[in-house]
Amino acid sequence: MIISERTKQFKVDLLRCSFVLIDSQKDYDFLMEANEIDQGTLPDYNGNNGSCSVLSVDGSIYFVMAMRSKDTQILIHEVVHLVHFIFDHLGIPVTVENSEIIAYTTDYIYGKLAKHYGIPKKYRKRK
Repeated sequence: MIISERTKQFKVDLLRCSFVLIDSQKDYDFLMEANEIDQGTLPDYNGNNGSCSVLSVDGSIYFVMAMRSKDTQILIHEVVHLVHFIFDHLGIPVTVENSEIIAYTTDYIYGKLAKHYGIPKKYRKRK
């Protein structure tokens, strides 16, 4: 998948995957055009404060998070969606029995995004 130089890609080493963060209309448009993605494949960037999607480009799967808002509640909401997409793709059931790995993955991804957005540590790190 082709992304702009400004677009951030985050690795989730434990699960051997990564996701792309789109946080501007310009980067959204670049992603759509450079990869020849049809309109409607991803939610419209301006239509949501945040969204998560799974894209298949050239036979590979990509997880995409588009964030228009940097509000902590919206960020956490979208991280939960992203974790569910990742687990679904990897065939890991989202169940009570797996709640610990789900919680750790959510915490890990939120921590990376919070650091990227400059959210103060007191809102992203346990004491």
